[in-house]
Amino acid sequence: MSVLMVAAVTPSNGSKPYVIMGSDTKKIALDLHKDETVETNDFDGKVREVNGKLIGVVGRIPNEFLNEYLQIMSNDDKNLESLTRDIFELAKEVISNSDYEEAKLGIFLAAIENGYPSVGIINVEKDKLDDAYFRTGIAKEGHLLATNFNSFDDLEKEINDKIGKNQKFETVRKYVGVCLKAAASRLPETCNQKIDIKQIGK
Repeated sequence: MSVLMVAAVTPSNGSKPYVIMGSDTKKIALDLHKDETVETNDFDGKVREVNGKLIGVVGRIPNEFLNEYLQIMSNDDKNLESLTRDIFELAKEVISNSDYEEAKLGIFLAAIENGYPSVGIINVEKDKLDDAYFRTGIAKEGHLLATNFNSFDDLEKEINDKIGKNQKFETVRKYVGVCLKAAASRLPETCNQKIDIKQIGK
């Protein structure tokens, strides 16, 4: 799976809160009829800003999901928790109905609501549907960090420590890029080291 990270920060010095989300930019297209994958350039990115919110989507993704989640976000002014729940239900439906037995989705959403950055996390896997989940969190002070490469504990600890010591936007953005690149280098079959980063709140 690709690498995906979100850092939601409410600086302790009273500066404006912000969210930074990033991913690598390699897309692997799945051909179900040939049971093979190929790298493709026909791609708008794994992280997008839609209707003032950020969404990052990675995984083995059925094509029909992409247009549907973008439509939900474009036409919906719900708060992040409600939006996360709606996209979670869509993801479960699409994954459960997929013909591809290894279909799975990892999704991060982020917004700034009532002056605080909020994050939504969704995970759905075809062969573990009973374990599918979504959760949300608010960074009312300090920072909230989420990645989809939880097995790389050393990288998560390093960036958490660094953000905790320096919450300046430019510095955190740099940390996110460095961490994503390091994670991507450990997954060369599914990731490249060309990192795309987007932000809201700054």
